[in-house]
Amino acid sequence: MDIATAVYHECGHVVMSYYYGFSCDSIQISLSERDSKTVIKYGEVQSLVEAILRYNEEPAVYAETSRHHSQENIFSTLVKLGVILASGGIAERVYLNKLNPEAENDEVLPSGSDLARLQSIHSIFQALRPGFPSDYLDKLFQVWHVTIRDQIWPAIDGLARAVLETADLSMGQAEIEHCLENYKMILFQDTLLNRAWR
Repeated sequence: MDIATAVYHECGHVVMSYYYGFSCDSIQISLSERDSKTVIKYGEVQSLVEAILRYNEEPAVYAETSRHHSQENIFSTLVKLGVILASGGIAERVYLNKLNPEAENDEVLPSGSDLARLQSIHSIFQALRPGFPSDYLDKLFQVWHVTIRDQIWPAIDGLARAVLETADLSMGQAEIEHCLENYKMILFQDTLLNRAWR
């Protein structure tokens, strides 16, 4: 993955985090994909998110943590987290399609840690709701690909361009939020104003 694609991927995660009322401590992009890092702050559900992401490796941690949350809160967190994780690959795909419209491809294939974490979310959904659709992740990508491409893209594109202009391909929370200030109407047209917004 080249640097620009990596930046758009991470900015997809960041923008959708703000869309759902969370915030981002920092973005750091590295030439090595494994070393790129985005730190999202999940507020009141931080411990639940951490347990969800480790579910397939440590189900006992999730079982203990989830006892302190309502089923409604768990389900809501799973949905939001699924979209945030999927949005990296979606932003990457939209960016690549815009670079080369003649070879446009709407297929989004999550990989690496995003895929493993999405699989954990899917496992919990299936445990909570027997008969949960096996193609949930495919549908998630299809629906949000259209939403991100047609409605939220200006915010992702604006943030990515700002990151690419920095000397070290990184931004802190204040810089991220300053950049996203221009896109509040896009990010919050269908949601209450972000509690994390400064």
